[in-house]
Amino acid sequence: MKIFLLLTRKCLFDAIVSCDEMDIVIKESPSKIITMSCGEKMIKESALIKGEISNLQLSADGNKALYVIDNKIIELLDITTGIITKVLQVDKPIQFVKIINLLNRDIILCRWEDNNLKVCILNSFLSCILLFSFLFAYKCMFFYSLFIIL
Repeated sequence: MKIFLLLTRKCLFDAIVSCDEMDIVIKESPSKIITMSCGEKMIKESALIKGEISNLQLSADGNKALYVIDNKIIELLDITTGIITKVLQVDKPIQFVKIINLLNRDIILCRWEDNNLKVCILNSFLSCILLFSFLFAYKCMFFYSLFIIL
């Protein structure tokens, strides 16, 4: 007789811990709801998340939560408004995702199975154009350098 050990999956969480202010904690509940608390007080709760949450991160300022559903969909929860925005959906499993704040702009870095890197700047359309122009110019310089070497 075989005995199967059924392990329960632990819920995900992220936090901003501060010595002089109250800690901000965001966590996934067993009922697939994302909750945010400041100190002991719960301040926000999301709607039911459909699918399995595989990654959960809090932005540096504590105003946004980034999470990955079913390892293929990235969504962003605005803590202050409660609005959920679908950022990206890919066909292959996401291997890495990170939300960073650079020059007062929220930037999402994402890499999936075939080593493609996606960069999304959330606060400014103009910045997004400049970034992708920069990446395109960098790629052209790389191929031009490679051509000269050959």
